[in-house]
Amino acid sequence: MAEGLRERKKRETRQRIADVAMGLFLQRGFDNVTVAEVARAADVSVNTVFNYFRTKEDLFLDRGEESEDMLARAVRERRAGETAVEAVRRDFFEALDAGDWRYGMSEGLDLFTQRVRESLALQSRVRMLDVNREDRLARTLAEETDADPDDLTPVWWRRRSAPPSAR
Repeated sequence: MAEGLRERKKRETRQRIADVAMGLFLQRGFDNVTVAEVARAADVSVNTVFNYFRTKEDLFLDRGEESEDMLARAVRERRAGETAVEAVRRDFFEALDAGDWRYGMSEGLDLFTQRVRESLALQSRVRMLDVNREDRLARTLAEETDADPDDLTPVWWRRRSAPPSAR
């Protein structure tokens, strides 16, 4: 179904706010930019910003939902006969070849990473995104393998692959 005018306008407004915010964040630092400044620069109200983004961190990480689902999606949409590992590997190399942002291989990543390192709030939010991404992958692996609800193997795999500080 084609996107209607209202949906297109909402998508464009959201994208404009996110683009303006990212420009300000990269230029001045996340903690040095207020939501009011983002709203003013995007020519919207502060309420409008919060209609599209729950938190300032979500404004910086505007692709968080997509990021959280990327590994699970690669597994769900894998080709016939393709293992989960092969699907994620293929998705990784396709993103790498295209210079896609999904795996952190796009232009400008160094400044983006620097801004995250400068902000405890962003570091915390990125960790939460990582945990959510792993949980979605574990749930998808459980669903795809018809694991019993009491089977901890998918969750064990996630915990096992996590760095010691995250366990």
